[in-house]
Amino acid sequence: MKVQMTGRHMTLTNSLKQRTEKEVAQFEKFFEKVVSTHVTFDTNKTGFDVTIEVKVYKEVLTTTAKGETAFSALEICTDKMKRRLRAHKEKLKERKRHAEPTHEAVKKIRKTVTKD
Repeated sequence: MKVQMTGRHMTLTNSLKQRTEKEVAQFEKFFEKVVSTHVTFDTNKTGFDVTIEVKVYKEVLTTTAKGETAFSALEICTDKMKRRLRAHKEKLKERKRHAEPTHEAVKKIRKTVTKD
């Protein structure tokens, strides 16, 4: 998975970069098909804003969080993204469960019904 980090109005320290990579690596536990991740850190008068954009197959999931420190904002934002990835995965599973049966599946069902 490709990870890109951007700091607006700030420079990213090595410890912040390492922590970000560690947190973002956990996303693949929740959804296997993560293509890339972009994490943006921004400073403001009250603290830090963190935005995470995760590209999954055909979609981009985005979360934002605010915190007093960059690390606390990152933790809040990654927790939100983990919940979103889990929900996205469940949504795809649910969609697959209710999909129309394929032509081959219908033939198999008809064969088993006629045999009985």
